[in-house]
Formats: sequence, C-alpha cells, structure tokens
Amino acid sequence: LGANTVEVALYSKIEQDADGNTLTGEKSYILHFESYPQVLKGGFWSVTAYGDDDFLIDNPIDRYCINDRSGLKANEDAPKDTTNWLPVGVGGFHLFMRIYTPDMDALETWMAPTITEIYPSNVN
Repeated sequence: LGANTVEVALYSKIEQDADGNTLTGEKSYILHFESYPQVLKGGFWSVTAYGDDDFLIDNPIDRYCINDRSGLKANEDAPKDTTNWLPVGVGGFHLFMRIYTPDMDALETWMAPTITEIYPSNVN
C-alpha cells in the first residue's frame, strides 16, 4: 500500500463537535470556516461525511462532500438555502477534511473549521 506525503495531501478526521460531543445526524451543526485552507496551483480541499460504518451516507440530494469546487457560498452561519448543506442521515457520522497540494507555509497559521451544534435559538 502507498500513501501520499504531506506535501501532496493532508487528511484530518473529526468525530466530535466543539463541545466534545459525538457527531450524530439527530442534531444539526454549523461547520464554520474563518477562511478556507490555502492550496498551491492545481490543489483543492474537500469535506466528506461518512457514517459509523465508514461508508458514504446515502442521501436524497446525492451530495457526499463540500469543497472549493462545488459552488460553496460564503454566508451567514444559518443559511436560508441548502447550497452548502451536507446531509449526514440520522446516525453517527464523522467528517474527513482533505487538502490536496497544500500550501504548507500558509497552513502554519490557518485555523481549521469549527463544528458547532445548532440550537433552535441559533437558527434565523
């Protein structure tokens, strides 16, 4: 088996929200980016959701990741449309962020996105 070096790709997995609670499709979350990860020419990044079984999660809109090439819109944290929505089903899930051809210098100061549970009072 082979693996990419960090100059080629970075892979980060998250299973908990900002409060340390396990991610579950029974709740709603905001994945908030202060800024997007910087990549070198030809690079890109993506966030993909996987179920507890480590497989992609079937969903009615056939969306399995969000990335810098999927029409992602910068907006308020409670969007009125679903352009940025990543369906995760009703069970447990985890997210993988992949950064291909990362700008290692820029990533030294970059902050990864936070995952925060949306409470009814937080939704517009």
